[in-house]
Amino acid sequence: ANEHLRSIFPSFKELPGSGNALERVLALELELAEALQAKKKTDIVFQSSFLKQHNDESAVFQSFRDINELIQDTIELRRKQVAVESELEEMQGRYSELSLQFAEVEGERQKLAMTLKARSPRKQ
Repeated sequence: ANEHLRSIFPSFKELPGSGNALERVLALELELAEALQAKKKTDIVFQSSFLKQHNDESAVFQSFRDINELIQDTIELRRKQVAVESELEEMQGRYSELSLQFAEVEGERQKLAMTLKARSPRKQ
């Protein structure tokens, strides 16, 4: 591993007593570098396969127009969702107010019913 590290990193020097930790750090850095290189290759392959499928310029522009249309549709749906959510919140607020008013009226009704019972003559 040290030989490989020295070939890639010329300034690599073995430190006495800490070689294992340093080797591990550098090995992880190598893995990261290799993974990044592999990712770049994948991106290049993806781009070239996209261009192979869409080598006609008008087809590429049509794809972009289609994507743009989908984005616009998504934005419009999001606006509608926000409007519906806002309307729902207003309806919930009105429902809460009506429920509170109903409870107050029902309380008054019960109080009047009890007052009426108290005033009416009792049958013996």
